[in-house]
Parts: sequence; structure tokens; C-alpha cells
Amino acid sequence: MLSESSKTVVLYIINATQLAVDDDNTLLKHVAESMKVGGKQSRDRFIFVVNKLDDFKKGEDSVDAALKKVRDYLADNGIENPNIYPASALTALNIRTILAQSDDDDDDDVYEAKGKVRKFNRNEEMFFENYAPLPASAKGIISNRLAKAIEDKDDKEQALIHSGVVPVEEAIRMYVLKYAKTAKIKNIVDTFIKKLESAQSFETTKKEISSNQKERDAIVERIDSIEAKLKSGEEAKKFKQDISAVNYDGEIAKLANNVIKKAQEKITKQLKDPKKKMSVDEAESLCAQFAKFADNLQAEVQVELENLIENTVQKNADDLLKQYKKKLADLVDEINVGNVELDPFEIMKGEIPTNTSSIISGSTKTEKVKTGEEWIPNYEKKWYKPWTWFQESGHYRDIMEDREYVDGKQLAEKFFAPIQEQLYENSSSAQDYAKKEAKRIKEAFAKKFDELDNLLNTKLEELKACATDEKKAQKKLEEAQSRLEWLDNIQTKVNAILDI
Repeated sequence: MLSESSKTVVLYIINATQLAVDDDNTLLKHVAESMKVGGKQSRDRFIFVVNKLDDFKKGEDSVDAALKKVRDYLADNGIENPNIYPASALTALNIRTILAQSDDDDDDDVYEAKGKVRKFNRNEEMFFENYAPLPASAKGIISNRLAKAIEDKDDKEQALIHSGVVPVEEAIRMYVLKYAKTAKIKNIVDTFIKKLESAQSFETTKKEISSNQKERDAIVERIDSIEAKLKSGEEAKKFKQDISAVNYDGEIAKLANNVIKKAQEKITKQLKDPKKKMSVDEAESLCAQFAKFADNLQAEVQVELENLIENTVQKNADDLLKQYKKKLADLVDEINVGNVELDPFEIMKGEIPTNTSSIISGSTKTEKVKTGEEWIPNYEKKWYKPWTWFQESGHYRDIMEDREYVDGKQLAEKFFAPIQEQLYENSSSAQDYAKKEAKRIKEAFAKKFDELDNLLNTKLEELKACATDEKKAQKKLEEAQSRLEWLDNIQTKVNAILDI
């Protein structure tokens, strides 16, 4: 998943007492690649927490030395300038659970937790908040919190801050404020501005129609023309055909096959590696490696297929919206009258969704699907005693031993046969599922488009009233002028939000 998103915050826990394990090395390569894409946000989103830093015995090591080891270790894996936070998660957990519920020193857990509190508060090297790479503003928040805890003689709160978990929480909060929150505000403002522009366009059109007496008959004629097109069975049929034509089945099949082809190439490489003959113990060790490889491969394939489905659904949704916008654009043909513009797209722009995720999520259901199989190898060990013989003639013959061996290539082929079969099943399932989702999305959008058509009809009726009823036209003219002033004022305030 790391390679598929460049914005999600990632908390990476490193065990200070056990660096450089194989699992870490494999995962860190993915992290390093992910951090190279997306600029500063890609680096900021990774928060590396070095845990269990309170486990070092006095005189054996130091926090500085441990953090340097971690920094060097990450650099060896291609990760430069990481945000590293030292912590003792267990200490923080005990303060927030055991010590929050009991103060009984006769309870062993309470006694041990209190010992950790004393250890952190007495030993300045254990003030982990001092090592946290936070900006000055965030450090000020933590310093103020610590000062209050000292003033209140709250030993548990002091130790909680020293444990390093509070700085980690502050780092997460800072990331949300800096990236996620601002992005959401911008999305909201952008959506709202489109609504404002749509409303302004509608009010401007009403104003122009209400004040343009000479062209009222022609305007009514044009509005009738738009309404007729909206209600026309032929137009509706053409639109449905355009919607049906949105289809990514061929592309999805091609992409899914590429995913499986890549996975197959990795398996083929594994099939070439095993030596011809090996002992049972070697075979068991090889199968353990195969199992780990197969797990990783399955995870990669699953992520790629899930993204394939998601992207296909998104493409379908985006194309459906394009078709509806095209439909609105087609309504504009030959409907402009003198200085008065009737643009259905402009007066509906704020109502057409720009973010299709709400429609997609609203039409998405959950079902149980097969995501894989677990294959457990079964080994039956057979033991053979060596046998020897000696000829009476007095000369030696070679001593022979029956020794059991496993054919490595054959083992690999047997191991991966069900996995290869499963890959193709998963590909087929993904394609079927994507097609079902695309169909569901089309149904959901069809309902939405009906709603938009009804709304457009309502707006057209209102515009027609401006052109046909002189008293109403004067009233609408005054209303439109007042609303336009109000909308301009609101837009100025909204733009100021983005400036901030």
C-alpha cells in the first residue's frame, strides 16, 4: 500500500533492541521508494518511532547512541533525514491504564509501573521529548504541558511526556493540521465557490431576462426548446446510449493480465533457484522461504487488483459525468438570444458533483469475497540407518549409505502450482467484480442525472416566469440584484479563507 498513496500518515515502529531483521529490511526498501515520491509531504508522513528505549541498562548504551544506530540503519536502507522519535510505549500504556485505575503498591503491576514513572522522572537522559524533531511551536505546547505537570506535582503526567508518546501524538496532530486539514478546507471551499458561481450565473440570467422586455418572446421560445430537448425520448435514448458506451472491460482485462504476468515472472525466477538435491531440513527451510515469498506476492497482487478495481470504477464515474456535461452543452445549441445567454451548464455547474466519491461510496455494498488460500505443507520424515559390509577377501569396498533427498525443482513446482492457479482465479474474480461495480455505478449515476434534470427543469420554469409575468419580472429583478450583491460579499469572504 505504501507505493499506492503519497499522503497517508505512516507510523513505523522500530524495536530499539532488535535492529536489522529481514522483515524490516524488506519493508524499508518500500518505504525508501515511497519517500522519494511526492516531495516534503512524503517525508513528513513517515514517523519513525524507536520503541523500548528504556530497556538499556545503565552504562551499556545511551539514547543518543541508540538513535544514531537507527539513523545509520535507515540510511543504509536508502532513507535520509527521517523523523525519528524515541519512545517507551509500555510506560505510557501503563500510566494511562494501570496507574489510572489503581494506586495500590501491593499490586505487582502498579508497583512496576510506578517504578517506570520514577525512572523517567529522575533520569534526564530519559526525557525523550527533548530528542523529538518537532517544530518550535509544537515543542512549546509540550513544554507548557510539562511545566503545568511539574507545578501540579503530577508525576504520572511528567513521565507520560518523558516517555515520548506525547511528542509522537503531537507529530501526528501537526501532520493533520499541516496537510490533511488544509486539503479538506480547500476541497470544501472549492466546492462552495462552484455553488456560488452557479448561483451567480442563475441570478444574472434572471436579472437579464427580467430587464430585457424586447427579447422575452424569443427567450421563452428558447427555454421551451431546452425543455423539449430534456423531455425528448430521442434525446434520452441518445444519452443512455452514450452512457452505455462508457466501458473499460477490455482495459481492465489487459491490466489484470499484466498484474498476473508480473507475478508469474517472479514465481518463474523462484522455480529456477532451487538446487536439484537437498536434505529434508533444507527442503523445509526452502518451503519457509517460499511461503514468505508467496505471502508477499499475494499481498502485492491483491493491492494491485484492488487498485485496478478502484481506478476502473473512478474512470467510469468520471466519464459518466463528462457525458452529462456534454448533454448540457448540447442543449445550448441555438439558444442564445441577443445579449441574454442561456447556458444550462453554467446555471447547473454548482449542482453537478465534482468529487464522485460520495456517489461511489453511496452505491457501494459489502460482500464476502475469497482473498486467498492457505497452503500448509505436510512433511513425513523417514529415517534410514546406514548399512555397511566387509568382504572376507580382505579388500575394502566403498561404504554406501541410503540417504533421503528432496528434488528441489520438483518441490518448487509442486509448491507454486496451487499459488499460480489461485493467481488466475483472483484475476478473473477481480475482473468480474469490477464489471459488477461499474454496472452499479451506472445505475447510481442514472438516478443522480434524473435528479439534475428535474432541478434544471425547475430553474428553467423560474426563468420562464421572469420572461412572461411583468409584475413577477420586476420583483425577480430586484431579488436578483440583491442576491448578486450578497453572493459577491460571500465570495470575497470565502476567498479570504483560502488566503489564510
